[in-house]
Amino acid sequence: MKIDLSTVTMVENVEYGREGYFYLFPALMVDKDHNVAITFSRSADTEYIGSYYSTRYANDPPGLRTSTSLAEGKGNYVVTYSGTINRWGDYFGIYLDPETDSDFWMISEYASFTNTWGTYVGHVRMVPFSGVYAFSNPDSINFGNIEVGTESQQTTLFLSNYGDVDLAITVLPPSFEDFYLETNISVPYSLEPYDSIELKFSFEPTQPGDALVNYPISTNDPNFEGYILAGNGYNIYPALSKVFYASSGEQNNGSILTINKSTGAGTTVGASLFNAIKSIAIDQESGIMYGLSAGTTSSELVRINSQMGDAYLLYTLNIPNLSCIAFDLTRTLHAATKNGEIYAIDIATGNTSFLNDALGSYSSIVFHPLTNELWATSRSLLPPNNDLIFKVNLSNGDTTIVGHTGLGKITNSVAFDENGNLFGVIGTSNETNDFISINTSTGEGTIIGPTGFKHILGLAVAELDASSVNNNENKTVPDEFALYQNYPNPFNPSTKIKFTIPTVGSSVMNFVLLKVYDVIGNEITTLVNEEKSPGYYEVQFDASSLPSGIYFYNLTSGSFSETKKMLLIK
Repeated sequence: MKIDLSTVTMVENVEYGREGYFYLFPALMVDKDHNVAITFSRSADTEYIGSYYSTRYANDPPGLRTSTSLAEGKGNYVVTYSGTINRWGDYFGIYLDPETDSDFWMISEYASFTNTWGTYVGHVRMVPFSGVYAFSNPDSINFGNIEVGTESQQTTLFLSNYGDVDLAITVLPPSFEDFYLETNISVPYSLEPYDSIELKFSFEPTQPGDALVNYPISTNDPNFEGYILAGNGYNIYPALSKVFYASSGEQNNGSILTINKSTGAGTTVGASLFNAIKSIAIDQESGIMYGLSAGTTSSELVRINSQMGDAYLLYTLNIPNLSCIAFDLTRTLHAATKNGEIYAIDIATGNTSFLNDALGSYSSIVFHPLTNELWATSRSLLPPNNDLIFKVNLSNGDTTIVGHTGLGKITNSVAFDENGNLFGVIGTSNETNDFISINTSTGEGTIIGPTGFKHILGLAVAELDASSVNNNENKTVPDEFALYQNYPNPFNPSTKIKFTIPTVGSSVMNFVLLKVYDVIGNEITTLVNEEKSPGYYEVQFDASSLPSGIYFYNLTSGSFSETKKMLLIK
């Protein structure tokens, strides 16, 4: 209501709010120009309780303008403390900035999570600033993790003029480093008071690592400092052929490992950036490694960089209690819950399809590389099934027991090599895990050796050729230049490097240079320095005289140049 203090009479009385909405604890303030702002909490049958405000200019007709959210509700709120009344806090208030008498500062409550209230602070001004005043909402963008060579989704910033003088944009380049302005705008560009422009940006990383820039934009507002744009570029390198990879849990910081097939010894590849990767699977055509970060309500399917171990979210799967994943021979990714619900996952879209509710409990699954049969290990904690190996009929969910490892422990995960030999990992989160071989006729397990690591959860091996170039070696001439990842990698003391040389124009021969450098750019050796005809090539690099560390190899021919990294471990 509005009261005339000179006569102590009510001159205006208005009920605010829409039918079907509920309003709690409003707080009101008037600025020096008689404009009104009110903050409150609001809920409805179609929205959780949130923090809102509404305004009215001095010359507006009776009533309030449409409510605007400060913070929308994030969940349902029912907290009675064993009583019958839903208890809600009373942290509401609004105050006029004493320095300007025009800026409203307000605080009101919202459901920040299910049955959890939070408070939100808002700042509202209803009159323009004196002079030019550039305002950005937001004033920064973090694009997150984006794969090198790909483009992020476009993200919008709004540049507004909150002053009473035109805002002049004089410099706004179409790109800066790896960040791009997607809005078509010609400068100079003028924004009148209360006018705004929508600016869309994208991030296209050209190299891995963090990127942070102050995107250059110049205006006639000396206090406007431009935009902070940030993102992280990453690479996803395919797995090496015939190398056993393993994932781990919290006791090993979620690291990705490789395991020596002959000795069982593990080597850290790198941190996955997740607390735990429950299961891993490798696409046998692309060599890309996928991982499962499982939760009780949903799970995250990630892609893993086999060179460094870092993993990045691909899809969130709304399936609770997923336990393991595996590719079949048709490149279809399968996932199983702890209790045997089996799903197919489309890795192109993230869509899932329920296949069957199979018998048994599941610690891991794997498809036989020769027969495409689904094999599994039990997650039963107690004998006699804690070391069980069995097969699963996907068409009806029935299981066939192969046998028991006889080692008295859950087989955390299993993987077949290219010849159909079965290997696994056993051990709890608090003890050093062992790498084992498993007899595919009886299920009997034999310990190969300790991995040197605790809490190993997933196991997978890529049965690719040493590099994908082998898939094309039946061609007479390669289609393009290519430099492949060395194999093996990590290596000691020697490794092989493959590359291809295509026909370039009418040239019969191409001059080719292949060099190796240390981590600070010093040249170590030249492996190739001659003209070569189009074809497929493989050279060996012997590092017997070099110390352990990271090395780089570079192939140059004409305008083509590519560099890759390799790791020597002695």
